[in-house]
Amino acid sequence: MERERSVDKLARYILYGFAFALIFVIGWYFKSVLVYIVVAAVVSLVAKPVMHGLSKVEIKGKVLPVWPSWQARESDTTNAPSGQSDYRSNRA
Repeated sequence: MERERSVDKLARYILYGFAFALIFVIGWYFKSVLVYIVVAAVVSLVAKPVMHGLSKVEIKGKVLPVWPSWQARESDTTNAPSGQSDYRSNRA
């Protein structure tokens, strides 16, 4: 194999630097939107286990409605809470 020329290496570093600077500038420009996206991702990661735990809680024979907790169920194979009776019968 032929050794890489220093000009090619310099061109690649300049290209990487330009790409990094472009990503940084776009991130800085849209930082207010990016903050909301990051906060939403953190809340989603925290809420999934909480909803999974709440779907197991029964108070006076009543359980949490399916609409907030159907997505938190990993064992549920349906994509919608339309089969509510089947969903609750699969509870562990």
